[in-house]
Amino acid sequence: MTAEDRHEFCSSAWADGVRIVIGELLADIDFKGITMSFSEEFTSPPAHLLASGGATVGWHYRIEDGALSVEG
Repeated sequence: MTAEDRHEFCSSAWADGVRIVIGELLADIDFKGITMSFSEEFTSPPAHLLASGGATVGWHYRIEDGALSVEG
């Protein structure tokens, strides 16, 4: 992913890009023994971003004992 790449906020492609960027930024940091999470949820998103039956969209990242996960 480069600075020129553009993705709609909270789309699957955006979440994939965030996963790459956060992974690269944190690659050299030892997070063993640390648990941390961050999340955002948005109401009234564009309908095409909603999962079937969903009303909100969101994303989060979590670091748990050195392992990084990003979901969106």
